[in-house]
Amino acid sequence: MLFSAGRAFVLIFFILEAQEPQVAGPATLHPAVIQSFQTGNVTALLPLFHTQVEIHLPEQEGIYHRSQAVMILQNFLRIHNVKSFSVLHQGRDEEGAAYFIGLCQGDAPYRVYIFQKQTPEGPVIQEIRIDPQ
Repeated sequence: MLFSAGRAFVLIFFILEAQEPQVAGPATLHPAVIQSFQTGNVTALLPLFHTQVEIHLPEQEGIYHRSQAVMILQNFLRIHNVKSFSVLHQGRDEEGAAYFIGLCQGDAPYRVYIFQKQTPEGPVIQEIRIDPQ
């Protein structure tokens, strides 16, 4: 017998361990996102947006080119007088895409969901959803 029972167990354990998927490190939200929500100046987000961004706002929703998404989001923050933003929760889904749940305060509190995926160029924001709290 080439392998004893103990060695076979170690070999099987090693093979199973090697097949475990590698999970990326903790999700991080770019500081420009927080600053944009706090100041209402969303133009800094343009390079962080995917080419097409899905936007869900109480008044409007759709998939927009990143430059349109910046204007729509900027308009929302201005109209609703948003002045603060804080991240409440963050994590990753099973495919490794990051999500962030935050709270922004303006004329009313709003829950903010930001979804970003990893690309060869780095993380890009795919979707922003803002719902009344």
